[in-house]
Amino acid sequence: MNTSSPRLRILVPMLLVVSVAAQPFVPPDGDFVLEAVKASGTVALRKEMRSLERWVAADPGNTAAALRLAEVHIGLAREDADPRHLGRAEAVLSPWLTGSRVSTEARVLRSAVRQGVHDFEGAMADLDAALAAEPTHVGAWLARLTIQCVRSDFEGARRSAARLLRSGDELVATAAAAQVASLTGNSAGAARMLETAVGRNPSATPGMRSWCLALLADIRMRRGERSLADVAFRGALALAPRDPQILGAYADFLIDQGRGVEVGTLLAEFPQVDALQLRVAEAETDKSARARVVARLRSGIELNRARGDRVHLREEARFHLRLLGDATGALGLAVENWKVQREPADARMLLEAAKAAGDAESARRLLETLRAQGLEDIALGLPPRS
Repeated sequence: MNTSSPRLRILVPMLLVVSVAAQPFVPPDGDFVLEAVKASGTVALRKEMRSLERWVAADPGNTAAALRLAEVHIGLAREDADPRHLGRAEAVLSPWLTGSRVSTEARVLRSAVRQGVHDFEGAMADLDAALAAEPTHVGAWLARLTIQCVRSDFEGARRSAARLLRSGDELVATAAAAQVASLTGNSAGAARMLETAVGRNPSATPGMRSWCLALLADIRMRRGERSLADVAFRGALALAPRDPQILGAYADFLIDQGRGVEVGTLLAEFPQVDALQLRVAEAETDKSARARVVARLRSGIELNRARGDRVHLREEARFHLRLLGDATGALGLAVENWKVQREPADARMLLEAAKAAGDAESARRLLETLRAQGLEDIALGLPPRS
């Protein structure tokens, strides 16, 4: 089961991690096919991938071409929800991670690959090595902060945010500070500062602006500010219409607001992304259509289990709880997932499963932990304090 997120997984888009600080990519000649990631999505990336593969094969010592090819594979892993591209990216990066040709950018890219398979320890090791070589690497600090937030290491995240304040990029620095603040008791201030910074930086890259707007939408959603969240989601999707994380988060928002009828239309072009089809199944009112999607999702889960893939536990827990009505199975999966990542979406899944399974003590302990953290999230029964 290839997945993205049930609500906005507050993860920096993998391509953004490197693009924040990487050197410009310059094609070798005027005949090179270079496509930006626009609405055409995977078609554009695949065209660029084929051109880059030919170039790397002809000139294997070209660092810029290899790094860009790895970025493209990472982008395809996101858009296609196909983890095989992560393995291909790592293979492309391999020559630039050993010996005398070690590249800082290659280390940051491999950290994105490792984050994609939830190898957070490995990703942090790569980022540590990258920052030891280049202490001001903005993308590495941003990726580090993101992983720290995923794992509830907020002291570490604050230190990373402080380093990003020195970057000279207002939007990056503000987004980093807002991400931490929104999870630790100041969601109101986080929303204000982020909204102001987005407005003051209209020339920022579409990738950066879409990520910031998606983060703003997530904060507004957790605060219960429905209309403002909707505006931010639409703004993010206007800039990144095929981003599976933003699409999944907006679909969840629509389902929560009783607007499930809109979900099928929103996600109609993504039958290959199981995480999005999970939302389609939840919103589907036709029993036979829903049953067909559920059967296909079940096959995907079984295939992943056979491969030993335990990356998508949160989505699997959601599938068991909301589509199969298996509260006990969902709780076990949600507990296992909580050991690895602790975002608000993970907390919500664990709380829902605990309540459905009648495990009041687990629900109580979880809420106690989240209150101590300062989290404000109406879906968890933790309303904003201001």
